Amino acid sequence: MVAGSLLGADVLGQTSVERTYFENGMLRSTQYVAAGALHFIHYYENGKVREMGSYRNGSPDGPWRQFDASGALTARVRFQKGRPVGESDLYLADRNLSGKLYYQEGALRKAEMRNALGELVATKDY
Repeated sequence: MVAGSLLGADVLGQTSVERTYFENGMLRSTQYVAAGALHFIHYYENGKVREMGSYRNGSPDGPWRQFDASGALTARVRFQKGRPVGESDLYLADRNLSGKLYYQEGALRKAEMRNALGELVATKDY
């Protein structure tokens, strides 16, 4: 299969789904519109999910997740109107929590770093 894209629709024809593919035929990305937001999933060439999230009015909005090439979660962030909000989590390759970022009104307010045992080893206020 040649790299390219494919459009589809659900049974009711209300939601359009677009898929793109790597040159090896593996899925590269999927995007669709639901509840007024453009949702996407990007994949690694090995088929594992690389990133997933959504846009509303052209800006990141809602939960986003990032993964490494083995499929392990590396980051979890929530956006509102293009700005990070609340807590964001960062993970080590072994899936243990390595840090937290705390946002208020889109600005980073605090960062925490944890060791491999999950123990808090450093904090910084901004």
